[in-house]
Order: sequence, then structure tokens, then C-alpha cells
Amino acid sequence: MHSVKFLGAFFLLAGLLGEALPIRAEELSQRTELLIFASGEVRGFDGGQPFVESDNLLLSADLLGTWTRGRWHALAEVLLTTDEQELERLQLGWEPVPDTFLWIGRFHQPGSIWNTRQHHGQYLQPSITRPAIENWEDEGGVLPQHVEGLLFESRRPLGARRGVALSAGVGISAQLKDGALEPMKLFNPRNNDRLPSYSMQIAFLPDLTEDDAVGLLASHNELAFDPLPRSDGYDHVDLEVLGCYLDIGRGRWQLTSTAYAVHAKVSGALAAAEDRFLAGYLQLQYQLDGGLTALARLEATGGTADSAYLVLFPGFVEGRSVLDLRWDFAPRQALSLELADTHAPRKDYRELRIQWSAALP
Repeated sequence: MHSVKFLGAFFLLAGLLGEALPIRAEELSQRTELLIFASGEVRGFDGGQPFVESDNLLLSADLLGTWTRGRWHALAEVLLTTDEQELERLQLGWEPVPDTFLWIGRFHQPGSIWNTRQHHGQYLQPSITRPAIENWEDEGGVLPQHVEGLLFESRRPLGARRGVALSAGVGISAQLKDGALEPMKLFNPRNNDRLPSYSMQIAFLPDLTEDDAVGLLASHNELAFDPLPRSDGYDHVDLEVLGCYLDIGRGRWQLTSTAYAVHAKVSGALAAAEDRFLAGYLQLQYQLDGGLTALARLEATGGTADSAYLVLFPGFVEGRSVLDLRWDFAPRQALSLELADTHAPRKDYRELRIQWSAALP
């Protein structure tokens, strides 16, 4: 029933937006671009090591390549770090009308605002860390972030300056394995059960020339356990997420906030459990003189007691207070300092991170 309703809304909105925009003439120009986001991070922890971070030094290079010919587009993103090498995105897209795309491949599911805006490039985000609820799967994230399937994206003007943006995805969800989510790997898919994922995001854009947005998020993921059978009798999770967000700038101030309501049903032939929890964050940043940016973020999760779903993730961060100071000391290069006080189910600890990041060339 979820898939029928989602697909119906998906194609209805795609048709309406497609009809509302004029068809353009075919373009024959071809363009290829490559961006490299490099970073080096030193980190230390007081009170215990986080479950998902074992090294105090992390070097990374995020390679983002795009190719365009007429209405056809391709995108690939490869992440290389001292502890992993991963093909993060691989998409082939068609642009039937301006600013409307239909993609096939591996993409960031649109039910998460942070990851669809910041991606993997450390230089792109104002803080060193992501909010815990937005973490990637291999960083202790509890919501699937990578999906293989179809992605629809469109921006439509509303009047002279305002606009609306819609993105919706349908594809294959992640699995639960060894206390973490594991998305399917394109070139090593394995043949374990892979269940469906549906996600969408709709945003109001106060000004099409700016990045400000206010929007709604929704996703439905079905997760299988690997391996099976399990001693607790569980073999399947239905995960439904509803959220809202805002990302608004005024002068030197920028306010970013997201709230999620999560409904998780963990079930199997011999057992079933159901729980709900809320998660969100509030982030405020201020642009100082001299290329400096100060940032504060509060993260919180409520309703976690006796959660049958969250107990599957021993490294999940329930609450955190973060302070950042970033210095953009050269074109496309920055130095950042981050302090955090973190609360996790098994232990509390404090974090200190220093990072250099850059966008090359």
C-alpha cells in the first residue's frame, strides 16, 4: 500500500511539473567538470572512544565528477579516506525540460536535508561533524542515506522570485548488519534480501537566487537483517520518517534546523516490537570579520528509552552540544576547530577536532 501511494504521487507530481515548464531546444554542447574536496582531521576524545571512530587522524579526498551533453547528464562521486574507499554516487540523468531531472543509479535519498545539501565534501559544510541523526550509514547513522533506483528532481518558479523544489526517490534500501546500516554496493551487491525505499522532499524557496529553503521530508524504508536467523526472532524493520526543516540566512546570520518523527516496527515470525522517537537539531552560525565563522549546534533525541530499533545501534549519539570556529584563510581553503559534549547510551565523552579542508582546483 505504501509503494502504490508513493508511486502514484511521484508520477502525478512529475507530470504536473513537466507540463508547467516550457520545452527548450536541444543543446549540442558537451561539458565535463571535476571537483576534489580534500581534508585532513585530527581528533581527540576525553571520556572514551566513540563506537564508530577508531583513528585519531583522518585524511580524505572526495572526487566529484559531472558530464553534460545536451539533455543528458552523468554524475559520479568517489570517497577515498584512510579508513574506507567507496563509490558514493553514480547517476545517469535526463533533463526533459529546464531544471527537471530524472536520474537512475545510486543517489543520496532526498528524505535527509543535510546530506542532499552538503554531500560528502567536508569543505561544503560549516561544521566538522554532521548532526548525528544525519550521519552516513558507516558513521553510526540510523536512517538510510544511500539508495539505488530512480530519483526525480525539479525546481519550479512561483511568481517573479519565489519557487518550489521537489525531489522523490524510489529504490533499494539498506540492510542491518553488525550494528550498522549497510547500503548496497553497486559493484559488489551480494544477494541478500534487499527491500524497497521511498523518500521525498518538497521545499518552498523564498528566493530562487538564494539557498534559503523551508520544507517537508518523508521516507519509508524496509530493512532486512543480515545474517539470519537471529536469536531474538527479528528479521525485518519498517521505518517511517516524517520531518520538517528550515535553512534561512539573514545578513551575517544563518539558521539551520531539522526535526524528525520516526516510527520503527521491528518484527519477525516469533517477535514484534514497535516504537516512536523524535530527533532533531538547531544550528546557528554567524559570519565574523576576517573570514571567520562561529557556529553552535544543539542535537537531541527523545523517546529512546527501551527503543527496539535504536538498541540495534550501539554507537548512536542521543544528544550533543557543538561549538565550531572556522577560518576561511585562502580561496577555497579553511581551517576549523570543533568542541563537542556528547551523550551516547553506553558512555558520555567530549570531542576536540581540528580540520583543514579545501575545494580543488
